[in-house]
Amino acid sequence: MVDVSLSTDDWPAGPCPEPVADAAAPATGLELIGPMLGSGYSTPPCLVRRADGQTIQVTSLLYALLESLDGTLNHHDLARVLSRRAGRLLEPEDVEFLVEQRLRPLGVLPSPDGSEPALTPRRSPLLAIRLRKALLRPAATERVAAVFAWLYSPLVMVVFSIAFCAVSGWLLFDYGLASPTRELLYEPTLILVILGLVIASAAFHELGHAAACRYGGAHPGRIGFGLYLVWPVFFTDVTDSYRLSRGGRLRVD
Repeated sequence: MVDVSLSTDDWPAGPCPEPVADAAAPATGLELIGPMLGSGYSTPPCLVRRADGQTIQVTSLLYALLESLDGTLNHHDLARVLSRRAGRLLEPEDVEFLVEQRLRPLGVLPSPDGSEPALTPRRSPLLAIRLRKALLRPAATERVAAVFAWLYSPLVMVVFSIAFCAVSGWLLFDYGLASPTRELLYEPTLILVILGLVIASAAFHELGHAAACRYGGAHPGRIGFGLYLVWPVFFTDVTDSYRLSRGGRLRVD
């Protein structure tokens, strides 16, 4: 997520160029999600999502400006609209500064010539999953997630949690792990069975993230696999869970 803050240091120190006649409309495919619910901030940031799926965090003033941009209002009209919404006086030069210096570099507005913005590729941090390959596309993920979303109803979660604790307690304290471990040593081919179960459980685990996303009302993205450092892993794109409340995001996590 990209964090864009706006403070008094963001305002231009000198005179701005003369405002252009009309302001641009938002870029094609831009989705205005709204305030981030349960963010923990005294003033919640707002979220927008570009056509490439990148979620961007902006201030309420920039969000209000994006909501007002329709390609027909000039900077004088936008200044009046934003002044009413923000409760402080804004000049056309201020609007032009916000449009050209704050919004356009984020790739949420078309280029000055009217073409679609050149979107900056997402950064690839050291600990990111690399060599990603999709197993399920977003549409297929959502259909499969809908099948398992009922598992997140409170009653079902309580019943399954109690059953899990009971089985784990029986395995650890009554049956014990010594006998299964000894059998595994005598039958090393069982390691292949265990490996298969581990892979299956990891795949089902990712469906759990997608189902939680679907249960909360967000749309899960693709499910795939890649390399985390040197280990093969599964992953699920749950970027859309940012639109959920704090409880919804916690459920997805």
